[in-house]
Amino acid sequence: MLQQAFFSSLELLLLPTSSSECLCPLASELLLAVEERRRVEADGSVAAPNFEHFARLLGELEKKLTGWELLKLPLDDFHQHFGCYERTGQTMHLWRAHRGA
Repeated sequence: MLQQAFFSSLELLLLPTSSSECLCPLASELLLAVEERRRVEADGSVAAPNFEHFARLLGELEKKLTGWELLKLPLDDFHQHFGCYERTGQTMHLWRAHRGA
């Protein structure tokens, strides 16, 4: 529910509607970061259902983002601001959406 509201808000901000322009016409770049939190299911399998749902909603948004380019960025050289709280490329995912593609 929260993720759906988040993506609905992004659509309102970034996409024009039939009755008006988008709410942020000057926005040219958007960074999205999400952690893939995995858990062990009752049957012993490892799953990340919240991340899978986020990725599905992101894919739906990408199809609607005409005039935007969405790229998944590597985290190999991504600067960590908090040295004691480090995330790895295995659990953190970063995307950059850029208008004008």
